[in-house]
Amino acid sequence: MRPRSSSSDRSRAALALAAALPAALLLLLSPLPGCGARDRPVFDPDSAFARLEEQVGIGPRHPGSPGHRAAQRYIVDRLRRSGADVSLQPFDTVTPAGDTLRMINIIGNFNSGARRRVLLGAHYDTRPVADRDPDPASR
Repeated sequence: MRPRSSSSDRSRAALALAAALPAALLLLLSPLPGCGARDRPVFDPDSAFARLEEQVGIGPRHPGSPGHRAAQRYIVDRLRRSGADVSLQPFDTVTPAGDTLRMINIIGNFNSGARRRVLLGAHYDTRPVADRDPDPASR
């Protein structure tokens, strides 16, 4: 029988998971030495982990929060510093509770003249509550 995880262990795991996908996108924005027109990018795990720590360091990023706006600025800055043409698609969405939230899709465009392209997408926000946590006290 496995020992039950503590609330803080679950919180750390949830934070890491919440950051994983958007951080994966930012990993692509880490310095890639030797990345010429025909070279394969070189993955730098130290740089990638640093991007992950920077993003997680922003803290909770639920829509409408200061952390959400900070994450948006961070992603736009990383994209621009990596040479992307950045465009923003603002939109409003209504939550199940009836609140209207201002959201923004962030688009980083690299090598827009290429015939073959790759599209990567991710959420960069976090949920405002842990409504699925099995421990009611942690919700």
